[in-house]
Amino acid sequence: MPLTISSRFFGKIMCESKASCSMQCIHLGLVAEVGIGITDTVEERAGKRNWRQNMSEKIERSEHEIDLLFLIESLVKLLWRHWWCPVVLALVFGAFNYGYTYKTYVPMYCSEVSATVMVATNPRGDSYGFYYDSSAANQLANTFPYILSSPILLDELKAELGSEVIQGNLAVSLVEGSNMLTMSVTSPDPVEAERILQALLQVYPNVARVVIGDIEFHLIDTPAVPNEPCNFPNYPKAVALGAVLGAVVGVAVLFLVALLHKRIHSPDELKPVSNIVCLGKISALRKRKWRHPSILEEEMSLGFVDEIDSLTLSVRRELDEIQGKVVVVTSTVATEGKSMVAENLAYALAKQGKRVTLIDGDLRKQDMWTKVGGSGKYGLMDVVLEQEGQQRTLEVCEKSGISFVGGNAPVPAVAEILNSGKLSEWLETLRGTMDYIIIDSPPMQLFEDAAVLSGYADGVLYVVRHDWIRRNQIMETLDQLAEVHTKILGFVYNGQPHSHSRYGYGYGYGYGKYGYSYGRYGNR
Repeated sequence: MPLTISSRFFGKIMCESKASCSMQCIHLGLVAEVGIGITDTVEERAGKRNWRQNMSEKIERSEHEIDLLFLIESLVKLLWRHWWCPVVLALVFGAFNYGYTYKTYVPMYCSEVSATVMVATNPRGDSYGFYYDSSAANQLANTFPYILSSPILLDELKAELGSEVIQGNLAVSLVEGSNMLTMSVTSPDPVEAERILQALLQVYPNVARVVIGDIEFHLIDTPAVPNEPCNFPNYPKAVALGAVLGAVVGVAVLFLVALLHKRIHSPDELKPVSNIVCLGKISALRKRKWRHPSILEEEMSLGFVDEIDSLTLSVRRELDEIQGKVVVVTSTVATEGKSMVAENLAYALAKQGKRVTLIDGDLRKQDMWTKVGGSGKYGLMDVVLEQEGQQRTLEVCEKSGISFVGGNAPVPAVAEILNSGKLSEWLETLRGTMDYIIIDSPPMQLFEDAAVLSGYADGVLYVVRHDWIRRNQIMETLDQLAEVHTKILGFVYNGQPHSHSRYGYGYGYGYGKYGYSYGRYGNR
């Protein structure tokens, strides 16, 4: 199968090694427009442009759609994974509000006095008398704000105090259903509070007579200098309010993350934006002991084994339709489970009596030998460097019965090795002796290795992990694979929650870091 290399990563290969310029695949594959081959007709070119435009429009529409159920599910998962975020913010906000309350607290002192109101009357027409009138007291209480703001009262009070500034707040309240008033003055200085109240008692009745008429106050108690503040700070309440605010902010942040990071939650979500089919679903593993789940393990769940067998049948059916043998297994980012799928696919094919070779195509990492029980002494670099007539016998893993090709350390000059003519010839020779060849490639996000390896394959098996990547990332990956003109057999939906699965089991497994100087693949 001819290898087409896009102009986008041609420059990258040239930077890694000028020697690669002699490769025929570069001369044949270099095209002026990404994803369109030099042999395409005008109609094919127009069709591909229309397909990409339609896919771009679909993915743009899907990015603006909000599925409430999936949004809630994402929020719950984020809260489960990042529960510490609202907790930490609650502690921080609570401590901050406590400090703010403590720092800004100013003690206030309140001096108050109660009095009854009597209204003057002249029932005989020749002398005055006073009687208790609750309506007059109520009227005084209602008109107090207006009297207090009047220039007359303020001027009288300032004159009585002998000051141009009144350092206190004045208030009056009514004892409901009676003619009793309570007058109070609040000030940061307790002595000043009592002094202002004394002055208010002197001037207030005179100003109030303008509104009510002749009135007389009978004091029930006398003003006194307050001994303690009347506004003790409520520190527990301040901490509680701060903590609640912090927790709300934390949940709001996670909600925003769930809203913006629209990851795939179901294989059905790919239907509106892609025409690739789902060849299999693999349920999420919860048990930490299955770091590298394998159908060869005796204690492995029958559900997992059944799912791998079902996937294998689907892959065989797709390959039979195109009479293919070589499959590249890849994903968009790391930790999506592509290596697990590649290994178990090879094991399942071998159990069916097929001659299978599993190749570790991730030359920047090369750690598959530790999982399949190989020695790691014969990898793709050895294939390219060995002399004519020195081809080694493939290593056969005793437990699984598969042939394995993979090194035990990262290698330099990856582009030269993957684009080597020797590698192409070796794979063609291997086709004649094997029923199936499974190549585990690196993720597509950072490197072009998977695209180059796909050029040697008959089909690509794409692994998508539940709640791990966004739709636009998937479309970018499919667009890269389309440039190679290799058939995409379908995708595997990995990590499906057990509540959505046919089986009532679940498990989870982790992956280590990508070593070497390339750091980590596929940071989220």
